[in-house]
Amino acid sequence: MIRKHLYLQKYKKAALIGAAFCLSAHTFAEPKPTVKSIEKARELLLAGKREKALSMVNDLIGSEKEAENRQRLLREGQKLATFFITESGQKLFELGESMNETNPELAEEKYRASLNDEGPNLKILNSLSLLKLKEKNCVEASRWNKEALKAFNKMIESQAIGLQIMACNSDFEGISKKLNEQEVDSPLLKLTVVKILMARSKIQNDQVKEGLEMLREASEVEPSYPELWYWRWKLDPEDGYIQGAYLEKYITICKKMTPRLKRDYRKSSVVCMYISEAEKALKRSGADSDETVVN
Repeated sequence: MIRKHLYLQKYKKAALIGAAFCLSAHTFAEPKPTVKSIEKARELLLAGKREKALSMVNDLIGSEKEAENRQRLLREGQKLATFFITESGQKLFELGESMNETNPELAEEKYRASLNDEGPNLKILNSLSLLKLKEKNCVEASRWNKEALKAFNKMIESQAIGLQIMACNSDFEGISKKLNEQEVDSPLLKLTVVKILMARSKIQNDQVKEGLEMLREASEVEPSYPELWYWRWKLDPEDGYIQGAYLEKYITICKKMTPRLKRDYRKSSVVCMYISEAEKALKRSGADSDETVVN
């Protein structure tokens, strides 16, 4: 009975991971070596050897010349990097996520326990990095981020977190360098949190007008992203007429944000970490959003 139970568990895991990855032999232009390697990587993951699985995919990405195949391999690597191979690890992670806002110390405890079960799962490592960023603990945030990038450095969310850690260390020169290395159509540059970092970097380099214009454009594209309004207030103190409205918009978005949206944002960035500062500043300003219009 025990042997049958273990077999069924293994079969269930294989079925789940097969459904999650869903890659057939005709997916790639050169199917034989690529698909066999991917199958081997999945087997390694199921055996609890995530590092080896990701190393294999990293090597495949590095040697693949076809752009379309590289994108497919990137997606495959992201799935391998974030797939939960144990029920206990996933449950512990979900517990950590549910406590992230209300009890960060206990959330960290659950994340660490989940990591022990899972190995370098980038969902867990990214959450630990962001938890430490919210505490403004740049050193610990960097430690977890380095582990994530060491495991799989192609993960956009982990790269974005790395840039935020640079900002935490006031390394805007490093941010500019990293962003200048990106291709024009890089998915990293499309993230709103990265657009904010680009704007902050420009302002640090005395390109104030360009930086503020970037923030304005980004807030038109994704007005629900709260940190845009905080930074428009923080970085443009001369615009006194609408300062209070920016603050109130930031506070309102944060307080009305659904848990699902906050969780989506939390995949790659810290949101609403300045709510206390914003409320105090708004109280001092005596601003009334009903009489103020934000463009």
